[in-house]
Amino acid sequence: MIKDLSPASLIWTTCVFTGFVLSVCLHEFGHALVAYWGGDRSVKEKGYLTLNPLKYTHPTYSIAMPLLFLLLGGLPLPGAAVYINMAALRSRAWRSAVAAAGPLATIGVAGAIALVLHRLSPNYEWVRFQAAAAQQLSLHALTLESWLILGLLLLLTLEVAGAVLNLMPIPGLDGYGILEPWLPGFLQQQMRQFARYGIWILFAAFWLIPDFSRGFWTLVYGLVNGLGAPPEMSSLSFYLFRQGAQVILLILLGIWILFNQWKKRQSPV
Repeated sequence: MIKDLSPASLIWTTCVFTGFVLSVCLHEFGHALVAYWGGDRSVKEKGYLTLNPLKYTHPTYSIAMPLLFLLLGGLPLPGAAVYINMAALRSRAWRSAVAAAGPLATIGVAGAIALVLHRLSPNYEWVRFQAAAAQQLSLHALTLESWLILGLLLLLTLEVAGAVLNLMPIPGLDGYGILEPWLPGFLQQQMRQFARYGIWILFAAFWLIPDFSRGFWTLVYGLVNGLGAPPEMSSLSFYLFRQGAQVILLILLGIWILFNQWKKRQSPV
């Protein structure tokens, strides 16, 4: 168990989570860009083509909720959304392409991280030794290089998990969005009723069905390993991430409470 939580670990956790949020923004930018090519010009007016993170993020749904889900089960749930006018798209093929663009962007980010790790050629055995020492002794046992490698490994795992998650054919996720245009109209109508509950059904499956969760992470770690990164290092990275994330979540909760109190005082009686 870690005996101390250093400022370095909080900075590292913040950087990793910021990297994850920015990757979600790229995911959403992918949706918007393909929608623009497919005929929905409104995405430009809404600012979705500017790569401005503020256009894709929301304090609750893009930061607090994803951080909470990462803490509870390590699930990189989508934390942003662009609003596409599906009626403006020229064909069913374009609707499928818009849905596929987000996961493809996530896969691209994962590939870029894997390439960076390949170029760095880290000594994973040494990093593993340091991370194990940090778990038993102190976070000061980690060098700057080890923090970097562990951060990249965690981001790689989150990106791969995010791609696999989003490609599941569940209403509300991109995997279903790829298939939906080709389903009969009556079936589309029925499935849309469940879209708002898709994420929660998925989370319940992870929480209540061990074989489902086990199969998902086996696939994710297999893909991470295929990209040249040792998957067991990801669990060490996530362990370190949770230590700082718990503190950050409490800080965000405190800021949210103070902000709401301030708004109440500013509002006229």
